[in-house]
Amino acid sequence: MTAPHRAWHLLPFGVGVVPNRLAACFRQVFFKIIDCETFHNFRMENLMIPIEIPRPIENLSPNNLNGWWRDRIVVSNNPDPRIGDFDFESTVFRNWPSQRSRKYPHGFIGFNNGRRLRYTARQTIDGRFLFHYGEVKIYWELHLERMRLREAFNVLKDDDFFAAAELLVQLVAPTFVVDRLRMSRSWVEGEVALHLPAVGLRQLRDLVSLLTLAAPERQALNVAA
Repeated sequence: MTAPHRAWHLLPFGVGVVPNRLAACFRQVFFKIIDCETFHNFRMENLMIPIEIPRPIENLSPNNLNGWWRDRIVVSNNPDPRIGDFDFESTVFRNWPSQRSRKYPHGFIGFNNGRRLRYTARQTIDGRFLFHYGEVKIYWELHLERMRLREAFNVLKDDDFFAAAELLVQLVAPTFVVDRLRMSRSWVEGEVALHLPAVGLRQLRDLVSLLTLAAPERQALNVAA
């Protein structure tokens, strides 16, 4: 059998060299020779294009949402889950749409994480939008990984931050290179925020893992220095 065709020119992180140990760590992991079939599967996994955009739950009655069924719900501040403006995820503990109390005059939905959302007079929930977890799982996981990535970036020193930011943006814009003389950290953070929605879930997880593993090593080097 002949060797599979190699897709060199399609690999991420192909442009820009940052003389930094963290950058070298990134490149060592991501610069791999992969055959076309593996690359195709990788790309398809990261496209994440659903057939239909999930819609918020319209029927909020106890017959549809209740504590007996322990419905797993994702609460969003936006009716479009692609925006990723989520509040929390939990299971329904109780659904009481009618309560004789001043605090919850129209009732509430309680969740197992202790949160409560009040019904309004129009049978909406505190201006929020509820989704079944299974329908927005990919968007919720993207939301979590983006939050973890931002937290990891916030604790990086400037050299490591610019290296990691360059590598992340190059996933979407391969010609992007950080110019330390002309670009401030805040400007580069804006570029990261601009390109972050286009980065796939698998790539986000890999980046978060690398940053998490690299942090103790960098701290040890700083202490030794």
